[in-house]
Amino acid sequence: MQKLDTTSNTPGKRGLRGDLFGGITSAIVTLPGNVALGMLALGALGPSLTGTAILAGMAAGIYASITACLFSNTQIMLSGPGAASSLILAGVLAKLLTAPEFAGAPDLAGTMLTIIFLIVLLSGLFQLLFGALKLGNIVKFISYPVVAGTINGSALLIFLDQAGPFLGLGHVNIFEIPDNFSQIRMPAVSICAFTVLLNIFGNKLIPRVPASLLGILGGSALYYSLIAAGLAHDIGETLGIIQIELPNLELLSEFFTVFKNPATLTHFPLIFGAALTIALVNSLYSLLAVVSLRNQTERQPNYNFELIGQGLGNILGACLGGLPANAKIARTMVSYNSGGRTR
Repeated sequence: MQKLDTTSNTPGKRGLRGDLFGGITSAIVTLPGNVALGMLALGALGPSLTGTAILAGMAAGIYASITACLFSNTQIMLSGPGAASSLILAGVLAKLLTAPEFAGAPDLAGTMLTIIFLIVLLSGLFQLLFGALKLGNIVKFISYPVVAGTINGSALLIFLDQAGPFLGLGHVNIFEIPDNFSQIRMPAVSICAFTVLLNIFGNKLIPRVPASLLGILGGSALYYSLIAAGLAHDIGETLGIIQIELPNLELLSEFFTVFKNPATLTHFPLIFGAALTIALVNSLYSLLAVVSLRNQTERQPNYNFELIGQGLGNILGACLGGLPANAKIARTMVSYNSGGRTR
């Protein structure tokens, strides 16, 4: 097993260059995932808020990584939005949007966003509590079959949620697909399938380019080729222009005012339960990532400090419009293999 060198805190010129390339490479690789998970979590708000959804996924990767790295004892661990927590938020959002208590609300989308980010904030507070109570030590009692079940369960939920869009049917229930079989759009299927294949086999074709980046570039090229062939009506729209905004702390005041809405208080058990579930799931994933990094570095981490760092990252991310995040071993290894060594 190759041992990673993460002992240097004061890199020289060569080390700074490695950190720069490590950061750039990991940013490129994680871009598709941040975009997809943002849309997965907040897609129910509609196309008009697609930009907000994408920025929420990006914010999770930015603020959580910076904060978690600064306040944990893991020098090179990167964080980002998770599939499981995004699915939980998507489920909560779907329930709230159909709740009669919110029917006719003047700013329904704004209220939903505030509730979602409040859930993220509460999940970060729960993680701080977990770390303070030294619950990070329970990771040694978790078996690998449990881990495999958790990961594959999340993958299955994503598959079921995205089966409709894959077939060009929109967000229909998977059990409704047979009734809409005649409406399947083959151009959309071809783009999705081509993108998936590039994500799976891209590294074999062009080893130096991340497979996820190849998937975006190749899929986009096929999309615009079909547009040129006159098949625009069968393949859907683009994401459109994303409004770039500087982060602000306006959400802090909105977190308190949202409780003045009786409808929010009615659904607080759902909000509280979702926050606790996300905290548990993200803590589990983060601890498993730390274990994987420990096996590579042969250094003993402090699991409780890691939970505190991740909690602080989610609290900051929530205040700045980010999704819940957890430690990510894959993007960490991409950074390391590209030269990243220090905070």
